[in-house]
Amino acid sequence: MCIKPTQALAMLEERVFASAAAETTRRQRKGRITVLGSANINLSIAVDSLPRADETVLGESVTQAFGGKGANQAIAARRAGSEVALATRLGADRFGDEYFDFLAREDIALHATGRDKTHPTGVATITVSPSGENQIAVAGGANINSAHACWAPRRRLSPQPTSWSRSSKSPSQR
Repeated sequence: MCIKPTQALAMLEERVFASAAAETTRRQRKGRITVLGSANINLSIAVDSLPRADETVLGESVTQAFGGKGANQAIAARRAGSEVALATRLGADRFGDEYFDFLAREDIALHATGRDKTHPTGVATITVSPSGENQIAVAGGANINSAHACWAPRRRLSPQPTSWSRSSKSPSQR
């Protein structure tokens, strides 16, 4: 059976639109999630071999990425269709501004994301061998304060429908 190009296009459009409608319905059923956790800037360095104690190795390349256990979970939940708020602390620094803007682009609600003027944004250095083995060191920075008095019991972490705030501007741009 031979299908004309216009018929093939119509079938493709039908499948795409049906899939998009199903995706919208699926997202509507996912609910709302608030994640309390860390957000770090990951600096990954590809090396030929992992360094031993007191050894320095030269890296082939370095990659900057957004990471942290809490932020990774929040982004995964959002991409799966849930409405997500992230309760974390970012430094009032360049990395914090970049991370804040990234979370806004990911459509993560930021009303529970604090900025810390005394501690920098958390940073993880990840050294990765060609086989995928890695060594990770984390300077928690502002994340450390997330677990302490910064999240007083009076602060509402479970968002109300009217409190979802998504802004594409970092606090320094407002």
